[in-house]
Amino acid sequence: GALRFFESYLFGWKQCIQYEGGYSDFTPLLAGVRQGSILGPLLFNIFVIDLETAFVARHTGDCNATTRLILYADDITALIRSATHVDFERTVERSKASISEWCRANFLVLNDDKTQVLRFGARGDDSCAVTLLGLRLDERLSWNVHTQTLARALRKTVFLLRRLSFAVSPKVLKNAYHGLFESRLSYGILLWGGSGGAMPIFRLQKAAIRLLSGASADTHCRPLFRRLGLLTLPALFILSTLVRVRNNLSAFPRLGDTHDYGTRHRDMLSVQRLRLTLVQRRSPDFVGVRLFNRLPEHLRSLPPRTFANKTKEILLNIAPYAVEEMTTEVWCSDVNVVVRL
Repeated sequence: GALRFFESYLFGWKQCIQYEGGYSDFTPLLAGVRQGSILGPLLFNIFVIDLETAFVARHTGDCNATTRLILYADDITALIRSATHVDFERTVERSKASISEWCRANFLVLNDDKTQVLRFGARGDDSCAVTLLGLRLDERLSWNVHTQTLARALRKTVFLLRRLSFAVSPKVLKNAYHGLFESRLSYGILLWGGSGGAMPIFRLQKAAIRLLSGASADTHCRPLFRRLGLLTLPALFILSTLVRVRNNLSAFPRLGDTHDYGTRHRDMLSVQRLRLTLVQRRSPDFVGVRLFNRLPEHLRSLPPRTFANKTKEILLNIAPYAVEEMTTEVWCSDVNVVVRL
């Protein structure tokens, strides 16, 4: 029964090409899954499920480099770590060859024109960047290229919101902000929200908030964020880091894991120290653990969904302009405010 179902779904399809009002003859589809179907993504994932196994088998025993394959739909990313430039180039070519070989064996084509190589390192060039799942990655992982690209897009959105403000109600304008501005602003903010390039984007957000409120260009925005019930960019970053830590507590070591003494802070999460201070300050895990340790105990112990909702309430009330504002005293005082409300 199941086999006949899939056979009836996969076979018998035909396709044609429409060009300038004309149609080609119908041609049978002998391979692949038709696009736009609900079952298509699942079938594709099943189809490529052995690619990672074949890739790992090809690179087993390579002591000069470590490789890892990440699949997301039809996007294939190979992560390569090596000590020398020569080993890196050799492993890149081997990786491309093994993926191409698997594609040929399974009647797929690897698009060489879309294949890009990015070499991460402290001496990398942040002007060389590739797009991966909507994020612009540069060789230094500085997020400069991504934030600059995002700022250009949001600048156009602010102009659109300004035009809309003359034609629609405040409620509709706020909905437009959620759909056109905040959705782009919050995408991937866990990764780039702590970078230096976030500040120009925060200024654009404040410009959008003034438009929603009908305020002048020199109006202080913190009261506007509170009145509109919208999170500041730093608040969105703080919320995303805290939710990540809360949802993955087992992945973070605690101070008590290193000894058996009943110290006061044994249940606190251990802060991972990184070699570079700047990288440490901008790391979402480092920021998230530090902030999580500052939370009151009863807030840290809440279930994940309740934790996210309560944390969002506090951040809406505070409307922080920087991560450094969120000290233990601020969290405790605003927890009491939220509870009283």
